[in-house]
Amino acid sequence: MKSKLLAVFGNPILHSKSPLMFNALLGDSGLYTRIRVQSGKDVAEAARHLNLAGANITAPFKEEVLPFVDEQSEEVSLIGGANTLVNNSGRLTAYNTDWYGATQAIKQSGLSLKGLKVVLLGLGGAGKAVAYGLVKEGADVTLVNRTASKAVEVSRKLGCRMGRLEELPILIADAELFVSVLIPSAKIPINHLPKGLWVFDANYHASALVEMAKKNGNPIVDGSQWLLHQAVKAYEHIFGTTPSVEVMDQALKQPRNTNIKAVAICNVDEPQQISEELWAAPKHKAESIINLHQPDLVIYTPTLGTNEVEEIYKDERSKAFGS
Repeated sequence: MKSKLLAVFGNPILHSKSPLMFNALLGDSGLYTRIRVQSGKDVAEAARHLNLAGANITAPFKEEVLPFVDEQSEEVSLIGGANTLVNNSGRLTAYNTDWYGATQAIKQSGLSLKGLKVVLLGLGGAGKAVAYGLVKEGADVTLVNRTASKAVEVSRKLGCRMGRLEELPILIADAELFVSVLIPSAKIPINHLPKGLWVFDANYHASALVEMAKKNGNPIVDGSQWLLHQAVKAYEHIFGTTPSVEVMDQALKQPRNTNIKAVAICNVDEPQQISEELWAAPKHKAESIINLHQPDLVIYTPTLGTNEVEEIYKDERSKAFGS
């Protein structure tokens, strides 16, 4: 039985590559899995109930989780979003390492952030973290968001400029770096990229923006380096030591496994097998069943029935693998 249990929370979540990095470091000493939940409240509840040593948080829970934690780091209070939890005997402390991951990725591309003219599109939990990191590093930042009032609010808080969505083509014409932190399905309202403009898309999978940049010959910041470096800093918060960046980077390059083992924590009396890939278990046996099966995915929905969790599992597979 592996002693340490960690996870990344999201909805959807099966696509996440975070387990590749953490499990390469943990080896036989622990398991880092993916947990699908319904709300930010469920993130905190599951972290405590499953006795997680720590966790990462992705969309859409980076802001939603905050009312349910016990303590927030200074960065979390300023950003208004968290991507890392540390669990100390049920007391949850929230941290944000997205800003560090994003700025490290940009620096590793050879760009100097001080004075760099940056246009940032998207101010969800991750977008606000990147905005914070860019301002902290001395970049000349203009924030753009579909809801202009949010761009006004965040720009005032951080001390940078804001622009309107319809101005985006004009804004990027005068920029050196364009950062998009929109969700993968969102359409970016531009059809042309100025020559020489650096492009950084938060989505580390293929995106329409990155494809446009490649066709146009624009230099690209590697989005997977954001994922890598935010994970490095998250590991430091959880374990108090610095991990091997090389081991994590190599693990990140491994192909994803499509042979999935999943456990649903749902409204059943006893553990039962639902399908070849999916087991169900009641909440009071959650930790032991997860340790037994070592799943790639946990669906943490204690009040839902087996039919509902089957549909959730199909949705996760479809979004992760297209099947």
